[in-house]
Amino acid sequence: MIRSSSIWWRLLWPARAASAPVYSLGLNVHKGLYASGIKRAWRPPVPVICVGNLSTGGTGKTPLVISIVKMLQASGRTVGVLTRGYKGARVAQAVSLRGAGLPTQTRVSPRDVGDEPFLLIEKLPGAHVLISPDRAASAKVAVERLKCDALVMDDGFQHWALERDLDVVVVDASQPERLNHLMPWGNLREGFGALRRAQVAVIAKARDPRERERAAALVRQANPAIAVWHVDFAPRDVRRLSDGATIAASDLDAQPVILVCGLASPEGFEETARRLGCRIAGRFFYPDHFSYPDLVIRYLELQAAKTGARFLLTTEKDAVKLRVRISPATPWATVGIESTWLEPSAERARDFVCRMRKRKSWEDSHGDSQSGA
Repeated sequence: MIRSSSIWWRLLWPARAASAPVYSLGLNVHKGLYASGIKRAWRPPVPVICVGNLSTGGTGKTPLVISIVKMLQASGRTVGVLTRGYKGARVAQAVSLRGAGLPTQTRVSPRDVGDEPFLLIEKLPGAHVLISPDRAASAKVAVERLKCDALVMDDGFQHWALERDLDVVVVDASQPERLNHLMPWGNLREGFGALRRAQVAVIAKARDPRERERAAALVRQANPAIAVWHVDFAPRDVRRLSDGATIAASDLDAQPVILVCGLASPEGFEETARRLGCRIAGRFFYPDHFSYPDLVIRYLELQAAKTGARFLLTTEKDAVKLRVRISPATPWATVGIESTWLEPSAERARDFVCRMRKRKSWEDSHGDSQSGA
């Protein structure tokens, strides 16, 4: 199924190209306000790790955030996760969810807070997930009220109102043709020169070693001192959406499935389905953060019955919006994804992340990170 957004992306390229300089000007003015001191960023009294990207959506940032938070939790940290809450229309101020025994708002839905924050809440029990466009305000709540001693800022590389101790930038190596132009001509929020203010670049979604090396060369060209890490996002398990039961690999091998997702880059999801051995009988790819009206859900379930698909296969991010609204008799299933560390090892990445202290000692640990590049 061809997404309408892809058609418009091609048809409107002249307008997008003409608008890119306007976007660049606005971005530089915004950065300049902080660089000149007209606007001031807040410095939290605890370590802050920012996980962001240069491009819009689909880089694999969320699995990496989950992995880093779990590393910090395993070292005994009380972690606050700071996220914007995209498509969370009901969030007007910093909201803390699932706060390790502290008073929290518990009855929320993806419509309240957004699909990605809701997924973080599900995947990170014990962490404080704070949702607000004002990440500095969220950080103050996390530190002063919730007593967090480490903060992870989700998708905050272009958020200058909060100082951080470590900037980790995820680079999608699978679509190099879209890493050449600023928005809205391409999908870059900033050019590769912005990597000069980052300490770690994580190359993700590379399909082969050559693709990994090409992306790493672009990163090092922008910042020769940066540590370059490599991760893959592998399927962890497949579960029935109706009851959470695990589906055996043999039940997927060569079986017809219909893929359903609302992602910025659905190609990675399709590759995951192929790695599971599925035979793809249909694709329904919707815009990122798609809300799935009931009529669409019923239509998808009708297509599964009509084609004889064994499963309607979707992502965890989409599943949080679908779970309570699907027909129980329809074979919906969700694919769990986890970060697989290629270089450095998971143990070395964890040691580096958990050894991080305040900015004054960053130089002490930065040299060690290069050995994992």
